[in-house]
Amino acid sequence: ITTGLEQPGSPIVIQAQVTAPPGTISIVGGPQGNATLTGAFITVNSSTGVTSGDVIFAYVGTQSSTNITVTTPTGWTLLAGPLNPSTGINSYLFQRISDGTDGASYTFNFSGNVSAVSYAHQITYRGVNNTTPVDGSVTTASQTSGTSLVLPAVSPVGPSDLLVAFVEDYGGFSGTVASTGMTNEASTGENAILDQQLASSGSTGTRTVTNLNSSVSTGFLFAVAPAAPTPLTAIVRTFSFDPLLNLQRSALLLDGGIVYIAFSSHCDIGSYHGWVLGYDAATLAQ
Repeated sequence: ITTGLEQPGSPIVIQAQVTAPPGTISIVGGPQGNATLTGAFITVNSSTGVTSGDVIFAYVGTQSSTNITVTTPTGWTLLAGPLNPSTGINSYLFQRISDGTDGASYTFNFSGNVSAVSYAHQITYRGVNNTTPVDGSVTTASQTSGTSLVLPAVSPVGPSDLLVAFVEDYGGFSGTVASTGMTNEASTGENAILDQQLASSGSTGTRTVTNLNSSVSTGFLFAVAPAAPTPLTAIVRTFSFDPLLNLQRSALLLDGGIVYIAFSSHCDIGSYHGWVLGYDAATLAQ
């Protein structure tokens, strides 16, 4: 509360600032995926309804007789990778902040033709901090065999981030991919996207993804920060002492050398409220 009351008749200004709640992250359209057996590129459909400011995360992987790399497309950022658990397998994690020019699909070009298969999967989120979408680092894991994959913990600073995991099993999953506390948002035969709303900052602990098929697998884990809340406009009210409406009804109070005079409003007219004025008992200075 800020007051400007120096003499009766001067205004008093009351301000109240309300803290806005954190933003909410939601999925746009639905996750999309594609696999192709040969070729020097792969496309994956964009999500229906994607618009400027939305954030797209994409996994792209190649499996070939030799290592085939993926070129980062214009408008995208390489977040992590390539993970190369064995010859001919490369896994990447990309990010795009939509500028509103997304077409029907995204194209990822390779350094050569794949001889076995390539994969691309994407999920689009809205309500993300599109200045710095990823809060902290991206952790990774890869292995050449095993029915589960342990993704190392991340440590987001924000208290309400969304934890996201991409997992690829190059031999195909043996069942529905799962990780305790996480929701399976998309799962094809080889790729899964999982997420979880966090309730606090700090270490998330590891995430163990199950139902893999004892083959080569890779994974990425990261925290997505929500958009900064829109500040709420302060409430400002200005009041002035009006002797026609504010009447002295109580007795005077002398305390600590200060004489206090209390006023209340008359007839509940308008924005009524009370006043307390204090004067030095010796000098009558307010």
